[in-house]
Amino acid sequence: AMARRLCERRLLQAGAVVTSFVDSAAALHALAAASPHICLVDVHLEHETGLRAAANLRTAGFRGMLAFLTATPELVDGKAAALLRADSILSKPPELSALVRLLETARNQPTLEFARTRRA
Repeated sequence: AMARRLCERRLLQAGAVVTSFVDSAAALHALAAASPHICLVDVHLEHETGLRAAANLRTAGFRGMLAFLTATPELVDGKAAALLRADSILSKPPELSALVRLLETARNQPTLEFARTRRA
């Protein structure tokens, strides 16, 4: 919980709009109403793994950037992260500069609405 609050503060400092969830069920519900550019997923969630949560997000149609947060990046299954189209694996607590780079990359991506329009 402390790492999540620190990450939220750092994202807010970097100019992001932040919505936080403690499980993928709540995130999936919110995803139906919004199209976030980035989802940061803690690898070590209380009731499920972050990889499972990310897989649920992708299955539900999330096409934005995906970054994993972990205290032990060397233990994250890189192959599973790649299959989920993860953009980054960040150490907890993430450095502000790493979060700023993620935000800048997301801001340079076409919005999800724009991507849908182009495919139609």
